[in-house]
Amino acid sequence: MYDPFILMRTSILRCAIVAAFILLIPATAMHVSDEWNWTFFDFIFAFILLFSAGLAFVCIAKQGSTIAYRTAAALAVASMFLLVWVNAAVGIVGDDDSMSLMYPGVVLIGLSTAFLLRTKPSGMAQALVLTASAMACAAAVALLVEPHAAPGPLPILGIHVFFCALFLISAFLFHRATPKPFREVL
Repeated sequence: MYDPFILMRTSILRCAIVAAFILLIPATAMHVSDEWNWTFFDFIFAFILLFSAGLAFVCIAKQGSTIAYRTAAALAVASMFLLVWVNAAVGIVGDDDSMSLMYPGVVLIGLSTAFLLRTKPSGMAQALVLTASAMACAAAVALLVEPHAAPGPLPILGIHVFFCALFLISAFLFHRATPKPFREVL
């Protein structure tokens, strides 16, 4: 008998176990190298981020059965995970903490839009186009407000273009996963 609560508890447990095993890598590295210095907070943050990314993938991927849909889901979740990770680890725009607040906003736009559109393939495609647009706006703000911030305008533009491309590729894959009669023009 199919019980969705048992399935969800199993998914939560699996995501927690996978996140904990991934964190064994930096835990081991800290004992091998003096250059790897994580605090307890770093491990908690990494666990929450890994766990939530895994759970988001499980929840989104179960909504679609095609390879295109699941690949798009994996790419979207990995892109958002990477965006948060890079921003938290080294920052994308210089040392200004107020500029770093834009990127969780980009992720929040993507997640809230996907939730509102109920993770249907066409809705997910629209959500990711909106996320890419928010990332492009973040690039414009970063380059206008902090034109001389480290690492310089070209690398800042490059990282934004990279994430926009990831979001748009994922949107294209979600669009391909939409049944043909229901495909909308992006």
